Amino acid sequence: MNNMAVMKTCKKCGRSLPLNKKYFNQNETSKDGYQSYCRACQKKQGVADALKQMRRSGGKVRNSKKV
Repeated sequence: MNNMAVMKTCKKCGRSLPLNKKYFNQNETSKDGYQSYCRACQKKQGVADALKQMRRSGGKVRNSKKV
């Protein structure tokens, strides 16, 4: 049996990581079933986007929780 893990390279940071749910979010529309950016890069991008949005809105944060 082959113990080599299938690897995928993150398109953003260039790191080669094991192709699994721990490192990549799933994406049903991609060939391999996973996002092209690793979870760490997606998280960094999400934080950067939130900060950019906060600056644009004058420091107001949108409440996304539904009551």
